Amino acid sequence: MSVTEARREWSQLLALVEAGEAVVITRYGRAVVLLAPPGGAARLPDGARLRAGVPPMREGAGEFIRKLRDDERY
Repeated sequence: MSVTEARREWSQLLALVEAGEAVVITRYGRAVVLLAPPGGAARLPDGARLRAGVPPMREGAGEFIRKLRDDERY
């Protein structure tokens, strides 16, 4: 991506980096910048894979909260 394109599409560029992509910015065809997420940053799993790994609840959310509330109180 050229410097001109990077200026024009800065928001999209940051969105790509936030998603874990590394972007090379060029000037006159030569790479001058590597824009990448910090080394310690981890990519978040996509929602479908995350939901697939979570076991289904045995009771509804309301009942679950009610039990937590009652157990804490007494």
